[in-house]
Amino acid sequence: MRIPTDSMFQQQLSLMSEQFQRVARLYQQEAYGKKLIDNSDDPVLASQISLTNDFLTDLRSYGQNIITSRNRTSLFESSIGDAGNTVDQIKQIIQSAGSIKTDSERAAMANQLKGYLNVLLNDANTRDSNGDYIYGGFNVGVQPYSSQNGTYVYQGDYNTSTINIGPNSSVLYNESGYRVFGNIPTGNGTFTVTGTAGNTGAAYSTPGSVTNSSNYIADTYTITFVTNSDGKLAYQVVGAVSGQVIPPPPATTPANAPDYVPDSDVTFNGMTLHFYGNPDVGDTFTVAPSQKENVFNDLQGLIDLLNTPIGSDPVKTAKFNQALSQYSATFSQVFDQFVNYKSEVGTRMQVILNQDTLNKNMITNEKDIYSKLSDADPVAIGTDLSQQLFYMQATQDCYLKIQATMMQLLQMK
Repeated sequence: MRIPTDSMFQQQLSLMSEQFQRVARLYQQEAYGKKLIDNSDDPVLASQISLTNDFLTDLRSYGQNIITSRNRTSLFESSIGDAGNTVDQIKQIIQSAGSIKTDSERAAMANQLKGYLNVLLNDANTRDSNGDYIYGGFNVGVQPYSSQNGTYVYQGDYNTSTINIGPNSSVLYNESGYRVFGNIPTGNGTFTVTGTAGNTGAAYSTPGSVTNSSNYIADTYTITFVTNSDGKLAYQVVGAVSGQVIPPPPATTPANAPDYVPDSDVTFNGMTLHFYGNPDVGDTFTVAPSQKENVFNDLQGLIDLLNTPIGSDPVKTAKFNQALSQYSATFSQVFDQFVNYKSEVGTRMQVILNQDTLNKNMITNEKDIYSKLSDADPVAIGTDLSQQLFYMQATQDCYLKIQATMMQLLQMK
């Protein structure tokens, strides 16, 4: 018979203690439904659970940003959509104005355009539910556009801000009104054509276009109507930097200037203009690179033009038609800019909706991962608990046998 020793007693007591702790932990896991009661039970698993929970918290926090950004983007959509519709109406008025014969009719058009000006100002000065100006850039508390001494100026900030809607994903939140309503090229978008105020003839031109981009040279050109050596009405073109363009050097100007033919094209340095009517000798037109202007000053200029009486004077009519053709081209640029921006906003909204779906899918996946990491398996716990109780009972039986054997030995003595 094996004789029990003190070390055997200690081993059995230690084993019983460990088994009791395992059983107690299993009971706690069963009660709380969690694998870990204390992080010290499994530090690696505890770290994984913590990281997953943090990521879930971050994902859930994007939910409010999604709502906020969607509401803000809806404001951008409605305001720019309204602005685009308004400019489309303005373009129709411009198209009609060319055939209007009386000053009173043009004045009525100008009055209608004043209403459209207010509509566009309201669109550019749109506020959200907090009273912030959405087109103010960082200056959300400052009205973006207002009239100062008869000129419309941008008072907002030129920077934009974004809002985070998902991991490594953000969309524009505060827009610069200058970028949308102010950074618009005049004329055809490349150059403008203006007649000199002192012109006495009845000629005017179309806005023109770049017909050969490889030959186009940006410069300020002066088209002057002259009499050539044949005694005919002709024209010459001189660039501020390019120098003499028509007639091509070394031909002498104005002697060798080409004849002017009404209702015909004038082409030079990659651009083409179409002229109507008969100019007087000495009349000049300036072709210059487009400048940037806001839509409100453009519209105010159009209103002033329509309010200017011209009667049946052919010279005034020509000047009116020249200015009107430029406004027609300019508002085509405005319309294109608004259409492009509306498309940009639409894409932004789609990004938000797609990210919302992605976030929800990630939350579902991460919740599943979190559950697998942290939630206890009742079946597995029941199996482990049965085994541990069996082992603990066996250990207790062994301990009692050792204790009984020791008592017998002591009685024999």
